[in-house]
Amino acid sequence: MRKLLTVTALAAFALGGVAACATATPTGDASSSATTTTAADQTAAVCTEALAYEKTQSAIALAKVQQATDDVKNGNTAELPQLQADVMKIMSDWTAKYTELSQKPVKPEVKASLNEWLTFLGQIASQADNTTTEQVTAKFVELDGKLTAACA
Repeated sequence: MRKLLTVTALAAFALGGVAACATATPTGDASSSATTTTAADQTAAVCTEALAYEKTQSAIALAKVQQATDDVKNGNTAELPQLQADVMKIMSDWTAKYTELSQKPVKPEVKASLNEWLTFLGQIASQADNTTTEQVTAKFVELDGKLTAACA
């Protein structure tokens, strides 16, 4: 149960954190793209996709969290294992997407930020029993800020 609450705390906070991301979508500079022949040209597209994906995954996870919260309040715990599995699938999908994006040619700051997200997403389930909601929230805020800044 604690693992579900910790993982769902991440998802719940994620929705709140994406408001900042939604307004920080990078814009490509046409003049620099035209003169640059390096592979870094995908940075703007990767940032847009990563930030949008974060918003989408957060919304889906929040719906699951709300359902779990409502079920617990109503004494219905039969669905909790499925809801936990659903949240873990969301985290797995998020990991797969950020792995894909991190392999594209982007500026080093974006790659580093995506890799930090991957480390966090990979550890959250295994550390859920020893991690507080406050720790998860703080780490999410930190990573969200780093990705937003890297994409600016």
